[in-house]
Amino acid sequence: MFSRTDGFEGQKMIDLPDSVYKAFCERTPAFKQFYITHIGYFPHAKRHFIQRAGGCKDNILIYCLHGKGYCSVGDHYFDILPNQYLILPATSDVTTYGSDNEEPWTI
Repeated sequence: MFSRTDGFEGQKMIDLPDSVYKAFCERTPAFKQFYITHIGYFPHAKRHFIQRAGGCKDNILIYCLHGKGYCSVGDHYFDILPNQYLILPATSDVTTYGSDNEEPWTI
């Protein structure tokens, strides 16, 4: 069975270039902790799987609209169900998240 990080039918994704983010934060330092650098919509994301072996430098918000998914950070494991969200703080711990095989999430 294969897994995917993106490319789902109906997917929307916006990635702000680092140069834009850094320039804005230099001019407006108060926004550095709250600035959205990536945002996306992943409908019926079957086989969605992300593993960050070195953790993640950014905070991540995952909001589940439909279906189910999971997340693990270090030794902690979380199920994510419809109408639930999870905020993953920046960490150096191994971070893994993905959709359920039977009921893939829409996030």
